[in-house]
Amino acid sequence: MRADLARRLESGELVPDFLKDPSEDEMDARLAASSDKELAQFTETILEGFKGRVNVEEVREAVTNDAIDMRAVAVVRGNWCRHVVVLQDLRHTHSEETIYREIPDRKIVCTLTGRELDIGKEAFVERWDAFRGYHCIGCADRAPRPTRGL
Repeated sequence: MRADLARRLESGELVPDFLKDPSEDEMDARLAASSDKELAQFTETILEGFKGRVNVEEVREAVTNDAIDMRAVAVVRGNWCRHVVVLQDLRHTHSEETIYREIPDRKIVCTLTGRELDIGKEAFVERWDAFRGYHCIGCADRAPRPTRGL
């Protein structure tokens, strides 16, 4: 299942039109600027990929949370620093019985310094200020992504 889902994502089959073929900077800019309606369409596209293999209503909350976090991180990378990422414990993707059955554990990471903060199942926006306050304030390497004029 994981290989099939990865293939479908890689091929663009599950990627909404507004996110197709952009550069990394442009993808962040588009995702950060996405409306709630576009984000909901993105979520539905991902859920569509699960149909027939899992009960989509059982995974909807976790997939929706993932999409919301993806947009929030894209906003932070545009407004604050491109080095901020959220890494997810992907063990839940190893089986149809476990994939997105609950919100997976995650951590906020600075890809430049390696600093990280485990956030568990909490939303990125609920823990971002703690990470930024502890790890980012005063960082001389802060580098927001360009979000205008792409």
